[in-house]
Amino acid sequence: MESGIQDSAGVARCFRRDRCIIFLLAFSPTDSLAPVKFTNLEDRLNPAPLEGIDDGTLGGYPAVYGRAPGFEGSDGHAYTVAVEVEPADDGTGEWVAYLVFLRWAAGGGAIMGHLESGDLAHGPSGEAARESVGELSLRQVKAVLEELIGERLRESGEE
Repeated sequence: MESGIQDSAGVARCFRRDRCIIFLLAFSPTDSLAPVKFTNLEDRLNPAPLEGIDDGTLGGYPAVYGRAPGFEGSDGHAYTVAVEVEPADDGTGEWVAYLVFLRWAAGGGAIMGHLESGDLAHGPSGEAARESVGELSLRQVKAVLEELIGERLRESGEE
């Protein structure tokens, strides 16, 4: 089996030619690499979650599908979500994590705006705070998005 092959993006790929099984490395919620097993091209389009990774969570979805989760908001716009972390303002040395929802243009070619949640988690490190928010279900994330859309509409008088 060939291993250690890296492309220009630094993603390692290993090929086992005797059974045409391709292993790709995808980022897990903790930014470490986890192998994803594909047995054919159809699997690449519809990968099965690895044991211990829940694709119904904010951290698990990108680990399985290799992209940020997307949502359609009640305002009719498409959004993707990212977890952001920064040091807490209180001087305790803790970190906070929050969500940033990017609002996309109708054709998906441009970002038209964004919405930010309040702090959703605290931790001793950025990674700990990020992992905590990564445990949110996608339903919980969608509920946060809808709350933020409602706030924006109320503030702008569009509701």
